[in-house]
Amino acid sequence: MNKNPFYLFHESYLPNKEFIPFDIIKHKKYISKAPEDLVTEWKEFGFRGYNNGLIWTCDPNESILSYEDWPPLDGSGFEIMRTAFGDVCTLQNNEFLWLNIYSGRTTNFDPDPDIHFNYTLINKDFRTDFLMEKLFKTALKKLEPLSVDECYGFAPIPALGGAMKKEYLIKVKMREYISILSQT
Repeated sequence: MNKNPFYLFHESYLPNKEFIPFDIIKHKKYISKAPEDLVTEWKEFGFRGYNNGLIWTCDPNESILSYEDWPPLDGSGFEIMRTAFGDVCTLQNNEFLWLNIYSGRTTNFDPDPDIHFNYTLINKDFRTDFLMEKLFKTALKKLEPLSVDECYGFAPIPALGGAMKKEYLIKVKMREYISILSQT
């Protein structure tokens, strides 16, 4: 029997070397709010990028979003993941909500972390449609790897005439970029 509950996730997503360790004191309030398997993951792997930054686990103390800017989110949850393109997954009211930062819409996923990590995240369609894995590989070659405070974006942003295509790719500071997108 595998000790880590998200063994299928780890077979598909190799962890980046750099990470922020889980700190029992600093993260104490999330131990009772997060599913036990998610806390186990944090304790074992900390908060980091996977597959060269295609997806990241988020330190719940370091909020990426300004919740007042995103109406589908009520601020009662906390961020658990983000993509290389800045979309954010929150755990809110015992549901995983993926926020698309370009449309402002959320998609609800099964609240069972085993299903979320071991099935949804490794699903080919999810990787193609939500994570934009093919475009990510292009961005990684063109713009180099992301640091923890960066994401890939588009200039101009799609709402202002750009498109989610390789010729518009840029590397940006994530919080600032997401804040700008929330205004469009």
